[in-house]
Amino acid sequence: MVRTIAVALVLLLAGAVAVSQQTRQASTAADARAEAIRAIDESSAKLTELAAMQTRLMQSNAEMSKLFATLSRKITEVGKLAGERGRTQEQLVPAMKQLEEMNQSFNLQYLGLQQQMQDESRQFSLLSNIMKTKHDTAKNSINNLR
Repeated sequence: MVRTIAVALVLLLAGAVAVSQQTRQASTAADARAEAIRAIDESSAKLTELAAMQTRLMQSNAEMSKLFATLSRKITEVGKLAGERGRTQEQLVPAMKQLEEMNQSFNLQYLGLQQQMQDESRQFSLLSNIMKTKHDTAKNSINNLR
């Protein structure tokens, strides 16, 4: 009889250990799932941020194109004035000064936009690398659950 009780206690202890391990595994799996979902949500937010950066870069590019087109038109106008017969140097000087001012303004605006685009590009690369790392982590977590 003592032997039967001892065997029953051993079986009961083994069952308790098995249930404890299953509970720990289920808890670990739930934590891994929660972490993977959190990583996916963060990635989604970062993706939205990247899309906004791309929009800003496109707008900056459009602004640079407009500036370049305006400067090109002014250069063409001054070239036509210089090519007309009968134009004196006094008549061309104001147009040349205006062209120089536009050129300086264009250069300053161009440098500002170029700096802005470089900053956006650096941020884009940084976020992109972070998203890739988080994605890989989530993917590995999910693969470890299987």
